[in-house]
Amino acid sequence: MGAGNKRAWRVTFNSRLKLEFHVAGQAWALLAAAFLGASISAAQVEVPAAVARVREMGRITPEGAFSFWEDGSIGERFVARMLGTGELRFSARGVAVNGEWPLVAVEITQAESGTREVARISVNSAKLREFHQEIEIPAVPFELRLHELNRSAGPDPKSLRQLLLTKFSLTNVERFDESLLEAALFGAKRVAMASPPRKIRTGHLEVEVWPASAVWRVVDGDLGCHLDTIGPVLDVGGRKIDLGLYRVECVIEEDAGAIIGPATRVALRYRKPGGLEIDYTLWFSHEGHEMVARLDFTSNTGDKVAVIRAAPVVCGSATVGGAVSSWAAVGDAKENSEPHQLVKCGSMQSLEAWWHVAVKNRATGHGLLMGSLTNRKGLGASCCRVGTSTRCIWPGTAITK
Repeated sequence: MGAGNKRAWRVTFNSRLKLEFHVAGQAWALLAAAFLGASISAAQVEVPAAVARVREMGRITPEGAFSFWEDGSIGERFVARMLGTGELRFSARGVAVNGEWPLVAVEITQAESGTREVARISVNSAKLREFHQEIEIPAVPFELRLHELNRSAGPDPKSLRQLLLTKFSLTNVERFDESLLEAALFGAKRVAMASPPRKIRTGHLEVEVWPASAVWRVVDGDLGCHLDTIGPVLDVGGRKIDLGLYRVECVIEEDAGAIIGPATRVALRYRKPGGLEIDYTLWFSHEGHEMVARLDFTSNTGDKVAVIRAAPVVCGSATVGGAVSSWAAVGDAKENSEPHQLVKCGSMQSLEAWWHVAVKNRATGHGLLMGSLTNRKGLGASCCRVGTSTRCIWPGTAITK
């Protein structure tokens, strides 16, 4: 690849389901789940079931316990405080059927290595009591899940091993507030986002930008659509560019001649001796619901620039409002001979697509389209699945070819 390169991305929120990414070259976009909070003590992280950020196939009872359905799971995202082991504890009670108690698999998920089972625990008590297990703590951010394996006890649909869990905790960790994929791409942004953001308000959009890390978020209050924890990704020569090591200049000004009409332009310039010259520019429409992001990078060293991954935006989370049960998603085919797929997000496990994935709230008509336009066919692919929040959709994987 030559010394210079450009990437551009465009998004619109509106009731006609228009959100466009315009990408030249090898680029991709990701979505990930939004999170709720959990309490942290000095020695451990304790998570009441009602605030666990990972909850699938189950419900919260009036008493605040998580009631598992078939293939149900509950969990949290953590990062290690120190390498070694941690003690997992959870309070639960179960109902035995045919002499067999509910069986819980303890699962660890990491962004690059997938999911593995690390322990199995029999909840062999009809009364609420505490169970514990020592597990190995991964060195990178991970997701811990408690997954019931044997709820169904036979062909009778009423023959079920009921399982209720009120809380769980893990030692030697702290809560991880980012998505696993986001961390794998960007690395931690916690320090970079510690400073107050620059705030921008246009006709429909409320924007916050953290110049040190090029992270931003936008809310369209009129339509109830949010994009959160957004930023560029640039991987040169197999090494991710850490913008926190660059000197940054931020200029915010009006641009009457922008491609989307009158807009506020945010120009972020990153410079470092011996590094790339990186320019990241954002436009936010004054009159519409549109925004544009462009990533330019140049090497003045005379050396070849081998770009492994590059994109103007990687989106940490997105919502079109309401509950996932009212959302529909459509994606184009991975192969020319395959048709588009239209699925209900409430029952969707995953959706693989070649160029774009669109999500629409059928109750309101509001939506967004996530996609890419490349100068050569076959440079991008993505796999999306519904996250654990009722308001977000996120990709389990995304790759460039």
